[in-house]
Amino acid sequence: ECWWDSWILDVLLCNNIGILIGLGALRRRSQYGDEWKGVSEQPTLLLKTKRLLLQFTPESVEQYEWKMMSSPKRFAQCIVLAGFCLACEVNAFFMKYVLWIPPRNMLNTYRLFVFFAMVIPAVNEYYYYVTDRDNNDLTSGDMDEDEEGSHKLGVFTWIFLSCTVLEFLIIYKFGSELFSLPWPPHIKWSWLAVGLATLLFFCAWTAKAGLGGTRQSTFKAKRV
Repeated sequence: ECWWDSWILDVLLCNNIGILIGLGALRRRSQYGDEWKGVSEQPTLLLKTKRLLLQFTPESVEQYEWKMMSSPKRFAQCIVLAGFCLACEVNAFFMKYVLWIPPRNMLNTYRLFVFFAMVIPAVNEYYYYVTDRDNNDLTSGDMDEDEEGSHKLGVFTWIFLSCTVLEFLIIYKFGSELFSLPWPPHIKWSWLAVGLATLLFFCAWTAKAGLGGTRQSTFKAKRV
């Protein structure tokens, strides 16, 4: 692909338009609240039709607050999620090339639908796993069985991780001899520079957060 195809068509147009449409739909849906009136209670035919279409939308809209930059731990958790999602998307292209699957083959479409149906509940489970663990760490008291269950990854998350890793192993097994050329120098050094800068930033952030937590605990101990 050309640079303009990747940045203009994919990023600026397709991805951003999809994100904006999704955000607009969620804001529009959240305006109705949780109290519903039946179709027969609507005064006009237009409102009855609108209410009937809303019947197929979610009962309520839940907003996710990832707070990626709130702590080094949350930053790493979000990076892991983004890494697996990107690996899942990249695997689709490599699987077609390594296994000689034509682009118009229906197997590609079936795979997309399967992962689409699997990733939605998987991300939901991972979000509650991440946020509930932080909340329970802050209020570490007596927990019932439901609260203890939030400390475990859900079934869909494990299935998604397993499928992504399995596809990667298939690509590595059957495609290791297909990619014999070395990486272009500018690509290799760019990835190394970004990875090193991210690692240094994460280490400095972790050390600063740990030092701040130690000072805060020492101050509380002195007050007691």
